Amino acid sequence: MISHISRSFPADPLPSFHVEQRLFVDTSSLLPNADTSLRRYTHLLNLSHSTHKTYIGTSVPRDRSRPAQLDALELSIITVPEASLESFTELLVHKLQPQWSHRQSLTLKNGTSLALQNGDWTIRIGDLRMSNRSTQGAGSLRGMLVEASYLAGSSSDNDADGKADEIMLRSFLDTLLRGTGAQIEGARVMFRRTRPAWRGQDGNESDSTPDWALASLYMDVLRGSRG
Repeated sequence: MISHISRSFPADPLPSFHVEQRLFVDTSSLLPNADTSLRRYTHLLNLSHSTHKTYIGTSVPRDRSRPAQLDALELSIITVPEASLESFTELLVHKLQPQWSHRQSLTLKNGTSLALQNGDWTIRIGDLRMSNRSTQGAGSLRGMLVEASYLAGSSSDNDADGKADEIMLRSFLDTLLRGTGAQIEGARVMFRRTRPAWRGQDGNESDSTPDWALASLYMDVLRGSRG
């Protein structure tokens, strides 16, 4: 896919990217006869293109009268600086073990990032793997992750629900994937407006302001069916 995109579109390489996610669920939801539609989650998320911080997202308790939706949960998200991550993880994994149980760990290493159409678009592609704590191997392949971002300008105020953005992104992805054998149909696809990125001369997104919408999007996508 990367070779096809590079041959078919003018593409400038950007620094490689990685993703790391650790997912925990509340232990009460694992009890027999528990209502899993009310399950709560805590995510630890690292994105190389949102550097020097770890996003911590905990799902807000749900109202029993409202239907559960897998694709989007209300999350309370904070960031933890790199220097504090080890102590926070120790607290979550050990001292809070009666409340939170580890569910999965996913990693994406050495992903490919490309700037397309004079930087109007950014595409990131990589293999997402389930970490295997019992071996030193790379872990089992869970699928391919593709992130497409449109950076050229803001959307119209008339597109409050983002439908025009979604149509544009779907069209772009269809064009991008044509001839690769990959298809959007059947894939887990999510769209969201995020904070506009600012990229420095080295290709990295230099603004250190947290992108809450991007973090929430990744948490929803990576939770997947493991919830």
